[in-house]
Formats: sequence, C-alpha cells, structure tokens
Amino acid sequence: MRQTIGHVTMWTAAALMAQVSLSNVAQARGLPDAKSPSIAGQATDSVAPAVLGADDVIEISVMNHPDLNRVATILGDGTILVPEVGEIVAAGKTPLELAAQIRTALEKTRNNVIVTVSVKEIHSRRVRALGAVRTQGSFDLKRRWRLVDLVVAAGGLSGKPSMTSARIVRDGTRIVPIDIAQALKVPEGDANVLLVPDDLVLFDELPVPGRTQAHAIGQVTKPGFYDIDPDTTVLTLLSQAGGQTTTAALTRAYVLRGDTRLPVNLRPTLVEGKADDAVTRFKIQSGDVLFIPENEEHYAVMGQVGKPGFYPLPERGEVTILEALNFAGGQGGGGDLARAGIIRPTDGKATVLPVNIAQILKKGNLAENVALHSGDILYIPEKNAKHGFGWQDVLTPLTALSFLGFRIGR
Repeated sequence: MRQTIGHVTMWTAAALMAQVSLSNVAQARGLPDAKSPSIAGQATDSVAPAVLGADDVIEISVMNHPDLNRVATILGDGTILVPEVGEIVAAGKTPLELAAQIRTALEKTRNNVIVTVSVKEIHSRRVRALGAVRTQGSFDLKRRWRLVDLVVAAGGLSGKPSMTSARIVRDGTRIVPIDIAQALKVPEGDANVLLVPDDLVLFDELPVPGRTQAHAIGQVTKPGFYDIDPDTTVLTLLSQAGGQTTTAALTRAYVLRGDTRLPVNLRPTLVEGKADDAVTRFKIQSGDVLFIPENEEHYAVMGQVGKPGFYPLPERGEVTILEALNFAGGQGGGGDLARAGIIRPTDGKATVLPVNIAQILKKGNLAENVALHSGDILYIPEKNAKHGFGWQDVLTPLTALSFLGFRIGR
C-alpha cells in the first residue's frame, strides 16, 4: 500500500519548522539590505541568479501583511510553503516570476497585495576545487565568479603558481586547460575564465623536474604526486595513494591525460574481484591525473534506532530494509517495527511506503525486505503513538536534519 502525505510533501513538512529569521545575512555577504525599498516582485539581491534553485534562501515580504512574511529555503524538490497559498514550486523561476505567482494566489483572499521576493543566499549553483589548493571542496558560485575568485575562496594555492597547472572539467566531459599563473598575474585577462555551475576545477602541482610522476586526487587515502615507471598501471598508482576511501565512486573514476578524459571503471576489479584487462593493463603516463569522485548516493535511517543518520548507498548491489536497520544500530528501545515506513521522493512528492518489519522478522518474508533507493528515509516511529504513520512522524526527523544543515533529496 502506498500513501501520499496529503498535499504536504515531506520536504514541506520540514519547511514548516525550518522557517527561521536570518538577521544581517545579506549585509554579511555584501548584498543589499532586504529592508530597503524595492519594486513589487523585484529581487533586491544584485547578484540574484537568473532562476532560483534548490537550497537557495529567499525572503518573501507582503506589504502591510507581516504575518505572511518569512524566510524560506527552497527544498530538494524545488518547493516552498507560503501561508494561505500552500506549497508552490519555486525552483526554475526568477524572483520576479515567483513574486507574481504568490501575489496571484494571495489575491484570491486578499486585496491589492504587493509581494517582494529577495534572494538572501545562493546555494543552488556550486563549483568544486580539488588538488593543489589549501581548502578542497564545493563552493557556492557567486554571480560573475572567475577562476581567481575560486582560488581565493579555497584559501589559495598550496604551491607556487609557476609550478601549478589547472583544468576545468565542464559538463562532466569537456576539459578546459587553464594557465593559472597567468590568471593570477593578470586577473582581468582571458586566462581568468568565467566559471559556470557544476564546474570541477582540478589544480595540479607540476611534476618535479627530472622525475616521472603522476597525480592521484579525489577519494584516495593519500592524494599527491607519485613516481612512476613504464610498468605503472592505474591500480599501481591507486595503491601508492593508499587505495580508495570508503566514499569513492569507483565506477566514475577517470584519468586526465592532457585535455583528454579517460574513463576507467575500477569497481569490477577492486570490489567484485572480476578480471578486467582494460583496468589491469591501463598504463599510467607522466603527468596523468587519476581522479576518483565521491559517491553522493545516500539513504537515511531515522526515528527510534541506535544510530540515526545518513548512510552511503553502494554504487552497485543494494541495501535492504533489514540491512539498513542493522547498519543504524538496530531498533531503539521505544521503536515500533510494525509501523515502520519508507519515505520516498517520487516526482517531486513524498510517498510513504508502510513496512511491517516485525512481520518480516517473525515470518521470514524476505519478499517484503525490499531494497532502499537513493534518497529514501527508513523511519521507525515511537511505540504507543496515538496516530498512524504519516507526515506527523516525518516532521521531527526532517526538521532536525534541516537545522543540522543536511540537504535532503539532493
């Protein structure tokens, strides 16, 4: 039996409690004061994105109706909750378009409303910096950001610019070589390229002159340069780098050779024990960069369990309900396994799949022990609750995750 959570998605349920006041955020980020006069429906953030997206923080102001004002984070399914309007899709709209939609909806019950949507924080556009920078990771992409802006945000290069090269992996496949030394020397020049959402910028320290070396970065235990010889394979280089981390996406690994991206699926060999000549015979050349991305597929186990939280979903294979419960430390003392459920985002809505784990354990009905999907939340409610499983159960854990900074559904 599949149950939809009324007209309120699980993301909206979290938003009901997550609408907190953010004071002075705009000023802290160098944005205009949200209280300054603005045209109705006009975004007051001068660096507002062309369209809004998930994780962006916006402020909705309705003139002369302070009870309708609020700060909202656009949730993973692209929605927000607006008083007297309900759930509406904000992602994909400009602030002006969103304000107009809210105004139209409010005018069904109120007269002459003036709505302003202000962008307070932009999180829907991200870029990543990996390799020879002081702080590797993902960064919010500001409007008109260029390569040097990312270097500054990442704390600077870890080595000399003259001994560092850079490449942008754009659209997941296209390689854009960058002269980082020239970009830093002449920031107004062409070398300081404009960044776009989802760019991955790889900063490589050049090999030591006179030595034949390759670089291993990403989800490896010991990123860095390693000496190689003509017999060094991709597996040898990975071994020199201490092997992969527990969050490595081995199926999406690749080697950068100049401007060419060479995919290399390491999972069959390293995890499944299968012989793969394409991997075992893959020879590393001087200047190659082995990059292993992070596996970002997760599920969550919440409620009355020993260790609630997020858990990685393997790239291949599956995690069943019972396995997920075991990984999360098993049932808590007050948990009701008979009224468990899986909260699953489907087509932008949250669907509850009731699961009687008690019956699965008692009768050994493994057909009901289904595999979890990426983004699923297995929830174990409290015993003796007065209501059945529903969005009331979901509200508390999702609200907690929202306040803890987890970005649900992405």
